[in-house]
Amino acid sequence: MKKFLQIFFLILTVSVVSCSKSSDSNNPPSPPTPTPDEPLQKIDEATTNDGNFVVDVYGYMNYFQGYNLLFFAIKDKDDKIVKSAEINLSLIITDVEGTHNLPVDDPAQAADENDHFGGGVVFLYPNGNDVSYSMTVEVKANGIDDIATFTPKPVSTFYNRADKFASKIDGKNIITSIVAPITVGKGEAHHLKFYVAREISDNVWEPYSGLIAYALIDKNESSKFDLSFVKDKFYSYSQAITYPTAGKVNYYLYLQSDDKDVNDPTEYTVDVLE
Repeated sequence: MKKFLQIFFLILTVSVVSCSKSSDSNNPPSPPTPTPDEPLQKIDEATTNDGNFVVDVYGYMNYFQGYNLLFFAIKDKDDKIVKSAEINLSLIITDVEGTHNLPVDDPAQAADENDHFGGGVVFLYPNGNDVSYSMTVEVKANGIDDIATFTPKPVSTFYNRADKFASKIDGKNIITSIVAPITVGKGEAHHLKFYVAREISDNVWEPYSGLIAYALIDKNESSKFDLSFVKDKFYSYSQAITYPTAGKVNYYLYLQSDDKDVNDPTEYTVDVLE
């Protein structure tokens, strides 16, 4: 996960301190929220520069704004499946601020039972006239080092949100991403997940785990609940939630360090259906 060290997941529109680009919440697309229970689909492919490998990219849906959980299937030039490799991801955005790296999550060196290498990237904005991306997948296997290049075009999503802001505590840039459904049935449980990465030096990111994360419903202190830090592959803060009554619920998500707010609250709304 060392490339979380260049850096990061997930639901709403996008706002950014000092530079905002927002999707149209009046007419949002409505694909399903991605979950590990859904089938993977092939969303991209490329041959490495020197022709040594073919890299197929799988996801729960096509590239979208926010944290994307991606799976890479690799074959060598003899069409043999690669099951062990060092894979280094890089995601570069070009926007009105210039060109810079975004958080990534490198896969483990061993493929899973489906011969996939699972990793992740964060698309801060949807693709557009002033936003474009280049993603490279470096494959080191069988004594060969080669690179595949992709030009993903993430779409704007209402159910996925990524925010970038400068920390009020140390001034360092932070990217957060939220994953949660926009609709849920009354009495149904779902997980609210919150991913955080901090820029420790220019374009170098790390998971930001030394925080307290909590949420308020409608900014009501009596509704406060903590988001427990889960040190899984993606270093997430999460909480299982069940809604006993129908209606719209507005969350305000906070990050704190030493009892001080790291950010302004991030708003998230869920529509609880009968």
